[in-house]
Amino acid sequence: MNLNLIDHLVWAVPDLDQGVSLIQEKLGIIPVLGGQHPGRGTRNALFAIGTRQYFEIIAPDPDQAKPSEGRWMAIDLISEPTLTRWAAATNELKEKEEQAHKAQIPIGPVKPGSRKTPDGTLLEWVLTVPSIGKKVDPFPFWIDWSGAHHPADRLPQMVSLREFKVISPYHEFLSRQFLALGIDIPVEDGFRPMLSVKLEGPKGEIWLS
Repeated sequence: MNLNLIDHLVWAVPDLDQGVSLIQEKLGIIPVLGGQHPGRGTRNALFAIGTRQYFEIIAPDPDQAKPSEGRWMAIDLISEPTLTRWAAATNELKEKEEQAHKAQIPIGPVKPGSRKTPDGTLLEWVLTVPSIGKKVDPFPFWIDWSGAHHPADRLPQMVSLREFKVISPYHEFLSRQFLALGIDIPVEDGFRPMLSVKLEGPKGEIWLS
């Protein structure tokens, strides 16, 4: 398993303050407020889980109207904290697109994104747009920071990523897709899609799903 492939994990919560408090209680760290996603209806808080790797707590933004197509990262489908998405890191997104096309694997449209941090730093990236119609999507979206600032560069390194599980009732099909795209993450069989991660912080190890 190549955990270095993981750029970040997305933990969707109904309320950002409550999500931050829960992480503080479980891990003994205080996540850093990230910022708003303009036009997406969401805001986030972050903490590092490795070098250029982070854990994103994402929630509805009370200062933004709900977009007509729905909020970012399946926020509208959850009623309790849920690990809903994961992002795979790449510096060659165009090549990854071509790989997926040859293997006839839909990975979604490629679009730029950005947000400002509370100190005014502009973060910019290009990604394959993750679906908003699935509560949990075991298939990753790809993100390319194009050599720019990475959120984890500005975060305290107090938490470590220990294990990551991808679970799907279609594990054999998903495993073939992963193999075709060079995703060295095993897929386990389960009755519903689920993502699960083991993290180690000042208070010890915990599993989050």
